[in-house]
Amino acid sequence: MKSPFRICGAAWLAALIVTCGAAALADAARARVLKNAEAQKFPGATQLYMTGIHPGAQSFVGNSVTAAGNPQANETTATQAHLGVTNNQGVPEQYRVQLLRKNKVTNTWNFTLANNQTWQVTIAYTVANNYKILANLYMLPNVKTRYRWVDNGQ
Repeated sequence: MKSPFRICGAAWLAALIVTCGAAALADAARARVLKNAEAQKFPGATQLYMTGIHPGAQSFVGNSVTAAGNPQANETTATQAHLGVTNNQGVPEQYRVQLLRKNKVTNTWNFTLANNQTWQVTIAYTVANNYKILANLYMLPNVKTRYRWVDNGQ
């Protein structure tokens, strides 16, 4: 007659082997997923913006830009703007920004930004009819191909 402890012991050993095997597979799968996630590369991005400055304007929370209680926030009242670049490429990058007014280059800035660093300058600004303001962004050394652009909507 077989001992009941041997049957329980054998079942326990089998369950232990299965559990350890499953845990080892799970660890291997987890390690592979983490390795693949680290190796997966997403393209970086650089932000270029030109935003009107509205002295005396109130928060837009609960209001639209044209709300009667917040007339200063209307874009047509801005006389200055922030022109800026934020580097999210993952590495330091060199940039050139050219500012054009009425299709003529009026300012050129060259600078280097570390990852997640922002460059910003305040410029005179208008959205008056027929007064185009355009900013072109280049990633140096390539000054032939515009990387990003932003304008005042004219």
